[in-house]
Amino acid sequence: MHNFNFNISAFIDKINDYAIFIISFLKTTFNNIIAIKDVDFSFGNILNSSGIIISFVSSIFYILIFITFLVFIGSIFNIIKTIIKWILFPFKLLIIGLCKSIKNIIFIKIKIHPVALEALF
Repeated sequence: MHNFNFNISAFIDKINDYAIFIISFLKTTFNNIIAIKDVDFSFGNILNSSGIIISFVSSIFYILIFITFLVFIGSIFNIIKTIIKWILFPFKLLIIGLCKSIKNIIFIKIKIHPVALEALF
């Protein structure tokens, strides 16, 4: 069971680790895609070229899986965001109503006892 009582530095270190992993994954993937320019279809170099082509196809496949994963995670975060909005909406209405009632009370007192602006200057 994970302990979720992280402090800020541990949280930043965790994000840093994830960022390093994602950047190294993308770097390797794009290097495999760029390596397709070295393909040579001569008879002596057919094994090397087939390895480059296989790594190119697998890199394209990895990128598609990564994009699908990001879209899936994005939709999950959208659902969580909507649930949080539904939970916080009554509190938002309560705070707005409280602020408006305080504002109305203050303005009623000002209307009852108007301050002469000439006396202020």
